[in-house]
Amino acid sequence: MTTTATGPEVAAKARTDAEAARRDVVRALKRRFTGWTPWYGDATGHWWALPPAHHRDPLRLIEAAGPDALAERMWQADAHERRPGPASGAAQHVRPRRPIPRSALRPRPHPSL
Repeated sequence: MTTTATGPEVAAKARTDAEAARRDVVRALKRRFTGWTPWYGDATGHWWALPPAHHRDPLRLIEAAGPDALAERMWQADAHERRPGPASGAAQHVRPRRPIPRSALRPRPHPSL
């Protein structure tokens, strides 16, 4: 006799898969933006990041609706950090080498399927 998953079991599996996908995205953001603390807000449904302590405004939270938008805002904050002051030379505006891979943004199928 074959058993099939019930509604609550399917919902729990989908929730677990979504959480795993979000953890993958957080890891990718941490690799791309060293020193930053990114996370997904379960209560808000938005993505958040706290800059490293060396930033001009290290307690300024950055918030975005999705991980790509968050990555862009983190990059902008880093670019702003690299702008020259009155006595410094030209800014070093260099985009990150590669974007977050799309595979990290898509939920992965559960191995038991």
